[in-house]
Amino acid sequence: MQTYILGAWGVLCAQFANYMTLIKRDSIWMKFFVAGHALLTTLKSLQSLMIMWIQNVTLFGDLEAGSNIWHKHWAWRVALILEATTAFYVQMFFCRRLWLIRCSGDISEHI
Repeated sequence: MQTYILGAWGVLCAQFANYMTLIKRDSIWMKFFVAGHALLTTLKSLQSLMIMWIQNVTLFGDLEAGSNIWHKHWAWRVALILEATTAFYVQMFFCRRLWLIRCSGDISEHI
């Protein structure tokens, strides 16, 4: 599972670098917005790795502690906040793109 998360993080880095170098039309604020999303996604990946470490290494063999981890560890409480914020970021990015396409007549300009 850690390999999957690290591989997905590598894809995220490649997409972020691709966006920053190829998309010249976006404003500096939109680029900061995308950088913020990359940071949030990185934090979410680190949090997922931490939760897997706690479940599979630290609490290995302790069934009672493993079943009560949601109530006892802060990493689980942060999960909902990170997921909701990331979903909001993605939706705002797509709404902005749809608004730009709607306002201009040429769709190929914004894709």
